Order: sequence, then structure tokens, then C-alpha cells
Amino acid sequence: MDEMSFDKFHANAKNIYCVMTNYKYPDGRVETYPATSALLKDAIGNEIPEVDKTALLSMETDALVRYNGNSFNEQGLYADSSLFSIFSFPLLKGNSNNPLPNNASIVISEKLAKKLFGNINVSGKSVELNETQQFTVTGVFADVPQNSTPSV
Repeated sequence: MDEMSFDKFHANAKNIYCVMTNYKYPDGRVETYPATSALLKDAIGNEIPEVDKTALLSMETDALVRYNGNSFNEQGLYADSSLFSIFSFPLLKGNSNNPLPNNASIVISEKLAKKLFGNINVSGKSVELNETQQFTVTGVFADVPQNSTPSV
């Protein structure tokens, strides 16, 4: 029942699919990940007419998030701007038509915004990820249920 409850809060949940990759280890063990090549996103969109939209997502990852001397290890993912046109993550702050306007943009959860900044009025502030990348916060989405994929 728990597995079947995932992602039901998305407006179009019954039409959202995830492409998975099987990785076979030399010992015969197989692990399945929700990850594929970026080229596959374009191929699916171009070659399968039944597909309306595609989004590129990374696997969930731990990242060191830093702002103004405060650092936290947080779970997150990298995604392209199509994410918000497919999944209905409620945006509390930011441009709902274009929440990720460029590759230096980041949209964060309400929980992370409060943890880093103390509130959700954070548009335009910069955060550092993994001590190497600077991102400008362009949106804040409402915290999602525990049974969300991706659980951002």
C-alpha cells in the first residue's frame, strides 16, 4: 500500500511515468535507478508522439548547502525547468511560469528556505552547493508529502 501511495498528490499523477535504468554488477546483482542519459529525454520527446512532456532529473543526492556561513547537508536533485510543468509541486514564491529561468537558478523547499534564511521570502539570494557552485534562489515550493518521488 505504501508503494502504491507515492505521488498521488500530483494533479496529473496517472499520466506521469519514470524511466528507470538497470545496472548489472559483475557479481550478477542488479540495481535499478531512476536515471537515464540526457539524450534519452530528447529521443523520447521526439520519437514517441504519445509523450507530451519530458523532464531531466538526477538521482537524489546529498549536497552541502551553504549560505552566509551556515552549512547543511541536504537531500536534493538536479532538474531542468520542465520539472514544474509535469509535477505539481505547489510554488509559494517565484514565477510559476518559469521557476528555473537559467542553469544558475535553484528552487528550494519551504523547509530548506526556513532553515537557511529563517523565512520564505528568499528570491534573489545566493546559495553555494558543494563548495563549488553558486545558485540564485528563484523559487520556494511547499513541502511535499513523505511519499513523493522525487522526495525533494
